[in-house]
Amino acid sequence: MSRPLILITNDDGYRAPGLLALRGAVSELGDVVVIAPDRERSACGQGITIKGPLTVEKIDENTFAVDGTPADCVILALANLLPSKPQVVLSGINRGANLGDDVYYSGTVGGAREAAFWGIPAGACSLVTRNRPLDFTEAAKHSRRLCEMLLSTPPTPGVLLNLNVPDGPASEIQGVKVTRQGMRGHASGVSVTEDSRGRKFYWIAEPFDKWDAAQGDDMAAIRAGYVSITPLGKDTTLHGDMDAIARVLAGN
Repeated sequence: MSRPLILITNDDGYRAPGLLALRGAVSELGDVVVIAPDRERSACGQGITIKGPLTVEKIDENTFAVDGTPADCVILALANLLPSKPQVVLSGINRGANLGDDVYYSGTVGGAREAAFWGIPAGACSLVTRNRPLDFTEAAKHSRRLCEMLLSTPPTPGVLLNLNVPDGPASEIQGVKVTRQGMRGHASGVSVTEDSRGRKFYWIAEPFDKWDAAQGDDMAAIRAGYVSITPLGKDTTLHGDMDAIARVLAGN
């Protein structure tokens, strides 16, 4: 019986320690191929490259570096680079949380969502880093478990599983919770610098940790020391508002 094909991508680049930890964690579960950006592409969301060509460098027999986004990597993998359709696509392990509103900006989530759009079981894996040395040990263990779930009991087609793991040792992790997407307060900043000719440069900062944690959401779980798994779907329609908008349009 052939082993399942597992595709790994990320937004931190193919040499990132989180990706290497993920690769090691799932290597016993199937044949792993890494197709990931050649450099960091954080906060690119599910963007794809359509205004120019992409290049691919073959690093070794099972590793390819793409000068594009995580979503580009998944598209190239499925359309050209892989010998067959993978059974699972994993994106990560990201260095930093992907909670609440983060999922709209995250390249890590974007890569997994692109795979889900193609009907492939997919997961996005992130380590919620704080003021500690980076240690992907527990995040890798939970990512392996996520991969096992995706292989044995895949979610509804079009749905991806968003995994966030608190940093710290296993003794500090309280368990695993299935959560809904939270609402992370939208707070960021812009700094301005000038060069010697007076030309201004604007630097958008990463969002501040302004969390609006509520019972049952991903951020509340992380705050309480739990691993969070959130199923994310394609449909972002707010169905409850449709009738109200239709009445306004009809003049009622």
